[in-house]
Amino acid sequence: MQEVRCKGCGRLLGKYEGKGEVKCPKTKCGGMNTFDTNAREHRFTAKKGGA
Repeated sequence: MQEVRCKGCGRLLGKYEGKGEVKCPKTKCGGMNTFDTNAREHRFTAKKGGA
């Protein structure tokens, strides 16, 4: 299990293993975090309207 933090604001989103998508619950951020812990990849897509 690996900690996954929001690439937009740094908030801890949880501990995950494998692939997944998590939306940041912070109202001011709200970006989508797509990750693959096995490949050590993490992408961030800001919400529309700016983050």
